[in-house]
Amino acid sequence: MSKDSAVPIGLGFPAVPNGKPVAPRPDPRAAEDLKLYLEDQNALLAGDVQKLVNTIRGDADMEQIMMDIGSISSIVGRIISDTQSSGFGEMATQLTHYRARLLESGDQGQDMANIGMNTNSHEWRMWVQTLPPIAFEMVRESKELVQQLDNVARSGRADDFS
Repeated sequence: MSKDSAVPIGLGFPAVPNGKPVAPRPDPRAAEDLKLYLEDQNALLAGDVQKLVNTIRGDADMEQIMMDIGSISSIVGRIISDTQSSGFGEMATQLTHYRARLLESGDQGQDMANIGMNTNSHEWRMWVQTLPPIAFEMVRESKELVQQLDNVARSGRADDFS
């Protein structure tokens, strides 16, 4: 107990080695819950990316391409938001980057459509071919996020005696 208080020193607080606070451990249960949710979101994401690829192969118009980009962006936005709100936001940094790239590419395509560029032009075909690799990177990064969360969840399972 301290001299000034009847409360024992350190009660309810972790030890502070060398005068530096200990970083909080991620909650394994929260990681497990988020992982399960993200696995479902990944299935939706993979389906929407495949839809975008089929849209591109089918020479669809800009409106359909933008709808597919919007759907992918929406799913990834939820993944990022839920990851951040669960305290694991640093794990979603790359996913945030790829989402921004996809949206920027969509804007570029919209600009091309607005000036009346022909969908058979070389520039249009080159642009549309940039979309699948970005989308596939988002799927890969989202799966990596699930793997990272699984590692966090597993780290708590060995200590969990409840």
